[in-house]
Amino acid sequence: MNKIFVILIICLISIGFVLASGCASAENDIANSKSLMDKGHSTIQKINYDTDSSELVKSKLNEGITDYQQALSILTNAKTDNDDEKVLIAYYIAKCNYAINLNTATIHSENIWSHLTKSSAYSNTNDYKSAHNELSLAKNEVTAWVSSLKLAKKAVDSINPTSVPTEDKSSYNIWITIGELIDSQNDYLSHISALDHEINANSYLAQAQVYLNANDAVNEKAQLILAKNEFQSAKNNYDSLKNSKTTEISVAAIQLSSSTGQKISYIDQLISSIQ
Repeated sequence: MNKIFVILIICLISIGFVLASGCASAENDIANSKSLMDKGHSTIQKINYDTDSSELVKSKLNEGITDYQQALSILTNAKTDNDDEKVLIAYYIAKCNYAINLNTATIHSENIWSHLTKSSAYSNTNDYKSAHNELSLAKNEVTAWVSSLKLAKKAVDSINPTSVPTEDKSSYNIWITIGELIDSQNDYLSHISALDHEINANSYLAQAQVYLNANDAVNEKAQLILAKNEFQSAKNNYDSLKNSKTTEISVAAIQLSSSTGQKISYIDQLISSIQ
């Protein structure tokens, strides 16, 4: 009887082992991907946008993106028969896609301001062709920035709110507002358009100076009028951006509208003084 009992126990243990081994689990894959996501998040959180150079910022962003990409690769290939793990994997995949595209968008944002800064520098040295070229590059970056934001939004929209872990709920409430950034696309393009007008105006002013030196009052006045019209177009754009939801744009617009208005007044005085 004891022998039969022992054999029965051994059989039950064997059957349990077979059943357990037949159920695929992604516990290790989930843990490894979570570790990579945490590493990527930590790297990006250490960025100091006030003191770090643009190149350093982009380097850290790319480093963080690489961690999220590696985590995504693990999750995409993970196999499990556990329904709870399936839900968590789907959530983490969406989270990785969101992080990858949001931080890619941030890189494009860095490029936008880099091109705007270069454009201003070229304009100050009277290299108006290069200044216009930098603005064109900035516009391209705005397009790429928005494309990445849309992909990030698509990832967030795919998340079932009930699947969000407790530790991510506050972050998720921020993620879902990403549409507001996408809506600011036209404000960025309008700001760049205003800068384009300012470059044109400065070019006309430079030409007016040439005619002034040649004592050609007729052409000097014509160039000043063209410059004034360009400054006025720029000011109109800045005025429309004063209430932009994007703080950096609205603040810049308020300041630039004022300075552009002063330039227009000065040019009016010059035009009036020409006989």
